Amino acid sequence: MSIKIGHAVMDENGKAGYGGEKAGDQTGKEICTRKWYNGGWNVYLECTSDNLAKKAAKIMEQICNDSSYGYSQPRRWFGYKSIVKNGGDISKGSGGFDCSSLVISCYKLAGLNIAADGYTGNMRAKLLATGKFRLYQDEAHLASDKLAKVGGIFLKEGSHVVMALEDGSGTSKIDYYPKYTGKSGSLVDALNSIGVDSSKGHRARIAEVNGIVGYSYTAAQNNKMLNLLKAGKLIKI
Repeated sequence: MSIKIGHAVMDENGKAGYGGEKAGDQTGKEICTRKWYNGGWNVYLECTSDNLAKKAAKIMEQICNDSSYGYSQPRRWFGYKSIVKNGGDISKGSGGFDCSSLVISCYKLAGLNIAADGYTGNMRAKLLATGKFRLYQDEAHLASDKLAKVGGIFLKEGSHVVMALEDGSGTSKIDYYPKYTGKSGSLVDALNSIGVDSSKGHRARIAEVNGIVGYSYTAAQNNKMLNLLKAGKLIKI
């Protein structure tokens, strides 16, 4: 059986909320919970703090179950601002969200240090930049909910995003590259020695998975990855 997710979908007119929608959830389906589905996700982001993830998921479920909040593109941050104005009390707030502002707001209200902005096209970079998320793009995490964890984010960049409200039936296991035991101070040499592609493109993907945002092949960034590799803590893509 699929896990439960929460998301903001569309306004009462069946549109992406570009104006004309009424305040609140008119259909019970504008912002709601439902069973997980394969939405063509290309990114799965897992929060590294169980406490933060559980808080965000609880907030998501509260908003989804409160008809005072509805879908709106032009008023996509009104819901968040209303909750903040009411001291974080969701039951006293109201207003609009779209899919991305809802997910970001839930984590921000849970205590994540992130700006109240962003959209599906830049969510990956913004969330990874907080240092509180781990990126997965393998089929096991994207095409199924089995490895999902509470607070996990399924994202189709530029299109839609949902949050997992339950753990999947599988166990998410982090795979690391073999520990590098050599003496070279070169990341390229170290990767080559353990049989890993050391090309620029592949190193950029490794950097992103390991939370190194804006990888530009600098010595500091390479040394950070090398130190992780030496400790056996460089996450495998």
